[in-house]
Amino acid sequence: MDDDAAAQCVAICDRIIEKFDDAIDETVKFEKISGFGGFDSAQQLERGFAEKLIHSPASVKNRLVQHRDAVKLLRSTFEANGRGFEDTESEFYQKLQTIVSGENL
Repeated sequence: MDDDAAAQCVAICDRIIEKFDDAIDETVKFEKISGFGGFDSAQQLERGFAEKLIHSPASVKNRLVQHRDAVKLLRSTFEANGRGFEDTESEFYQKLQTIVSGENL
C-alpha cells in the first residue's frame, strides 16, 4: 500500500473512531433509566434495560467500545503499513543509488 492510500485509510479510521466515541459518550444518558413507575416489576424493567444498555459485557456501550477498539487496531495497521512502505521505498532507493553510482562494483 502506498503512502497516500495508507494516509487516506488512517483518516477514514480517525473519523469512524470519532463517531464511535460520540456514540459511547451518548450512552451516559442511559446510566439512570427511570419513568417505569414504582412497582417492583417496573424497577426490574429499569434494571434490565440499564444492564443491557450499559453494564453487561454484551451491553450496547461495551459493544461500541469493542468496535471502536477494532477500528483503532485497523488504523494502527494502516499506519504501520504506510510507514513500512516508506521504509522499504527508502531502502530500495538507497540500494539503487549504490548500484547506479558503481559503489558495489
